[in-house]
Amino acid sequence: MSNVGDVLSESKNKALKVLAIFASIVVYVAGLLYAGVHNYTLMTKGVPDDLLIWAILGVVSLEISALMLPIALHWWTHSPLQRFAAFGFYLLDLGLLFFNVVTDYGMTAGMGLPAWSALYLTYIVPATPLLAAAGWSLIWLLDPSERERAMVETLKASTREALASRIAVAAKEADVNGLVEQAAIRMAFDIVGSTVSHASRRALPSAGAAPALVEGTTRPAPALDPQTLAVIVQAVKTEIQKDKTKSNGHHAEEAARLNPTA
Repeated sequence: MSNVGDVLSESKNKALKVLAIFASIVVYVAGLLYAGVHNYTLMTKGVPDDLLIWAILGVVSLEISALMLPIALHWWTHSPLQRFAAFGFYLLDLGLLFFNVVTDYGMTAGMGLPAWSALYLTYIVPATPLLAAAGWSLIWLLDPSERERAMVETLKASTREALASRIAVAAKEADVNGLVEQAAIRMAFDIVGSTVSHASRRALPSAGAAPALVEGTTRPAPALDPQTLAVIVQAVKTEIQKDKTKSNGHHAEEAARLNPTA
């Protein structure tokens, strides 16, 4: 059971903690403002005046990142890989701010700059907004929700591929081949009957009675004797068998390719 002294001590500790947090925020923001002044002076030297309004966010991108990264580390980046990337980006951002401040201070004060500063001014300073953009892009790509979406899309693609393989296997079944064979025979009867009937009408234009029609259609009935019709049907079956053999060979090759260990 807590007494009055414990409650007062706990309240005092909370008040001091709030004061320390507020003071740390003030110091942190003041440091970013100081770095921002030097960074702005250093970065705007290479931007035309009429385009400065469009480049202002890029000029202060390091300061914005330094302000937002602690918030992201506290409330957003919880997965290990994403958090590691955020910490690395945060250290890189603070390092770039440090070198920008030192370089601009030396140039403004007319002090001699070290030899590496020429390379830094030429290749690193102009690209700092792009480095900041790359850092944030990496954090977004490592977000767990992005990985979950990629896993779902990968699963969908694998399912469609497995379904296509099953359709190819099912197409070789006897029932499917039988349906195809029956449809081909019916088409052969229709084509041959229609052709022979039209030829008969052209050869006998004065025939008395109109030829009988196939039930349910407007097509004339085929005028073929049984032997001729049997020969035609046998030829159609032979061609179907050839196509079936060729198709089975193709499916066997496809199955061997998909299952090399079978």
